Amino acid sequence: MKRKTDSGSWRQTITFTLLSCLVGAGFLITANAEEKPKSKETSAKKPTVNAISKTIAPAEQTKAKASKPVFYPALTAREQTLEVALKMNTDADFVESTLQDVITYYSDRHKVPIVIQTKDLENNLGITPEEPIDAHFSEISLSDALLQILDPLDLTFIVDRGLIQVLSKESAARTFKTRVYPVADLCIIDEDYLVLGASIQNANLGDWKPVRLSTTLSNPKSEHGQKGSGGRGYFNVQGALGGGLGGGFGGGGGSLADYTNEPGGTISVVQQSHALVISQTWHAHNAIVELLTQLRQAQQDSE
Repeated sequence: MKRKTDSGSWRQTITFTLLSCLVGAGFLITANAEEKPKSKETSAKKPTVNAISKTIAPAEQTKAKASKPVFYPALTAREQTLEVALKMNTDADFVESTLQDVITYYSDRHKVPIVIQTKDLENNLGITPEEPIDAHFSEISLSDALLQILDPLDLTFIVDRGLIQVLSKESAARTFKTRVYPVADLCIIDEDYLVLGASIQNANLGDWKPVRLSTTLSNPKSEHGQKGSGGRGYFNVQGALGGGLGGGFGGGGGSLADYTNEPGGTISVVQQSHALVISQTWHAHNAIVELLTQLRQAQQDSE
């Protein structure tokens, strides 16, 4: 009897275990069946790639618009690196150090190429890179540090040919770059271009030719000279002594040959492109960019 009882108990245990497994499997199947609709529902709520693109697109467009170059040709990647380095803080603690040692120190510290134009220093100033330097300051930009050190020697620096070049002020004043500045946002009618050009010159941001050459741009289809219409009016390549609107030569007088040979920068209006074409030195262009930035900020604040 005992064996039969044990055998019956063993069978009951096996039966109970099998039933438990079947019940557990049923719960798993049911849970899995319920999970699938939830997964589909969850995935349906996720935005598609196109939806994400449509959401981000306006922001990207705004960013692209905001990063529009202030002038053309835009700075190269190398030029941008040099510009960033010139704005970085630096210091100086030089006692009877040579100019060459000072320049080498800054070049190594900021990891940018700074080159002394030795022949220019010798030919124009009669000095060499062995000139002694005494300088002590801290927490100023590399640009200001170089100007502070170079100015007493009648030297300066410019960014040209992918280098920061140390040279005489005389040579720097003869080294011009031509840039195209889009200014449609600052000019509504044709005369606004002349006012803007005069404002740049009157701000003493550089030396300008003392005479001006006027030229006429016109669009026979337009009579009001509104922005974008072509307009009708006189546009000047104007120097510091130039006057207002007018045709032919004026302001400083003289022939075209005299005008061409005069030192200084020029401003030309290209009305079809809503732009100013400016020929000036590197330092003057930097000042012009700053002025245009301030004018745009003032315009934005007044709206």
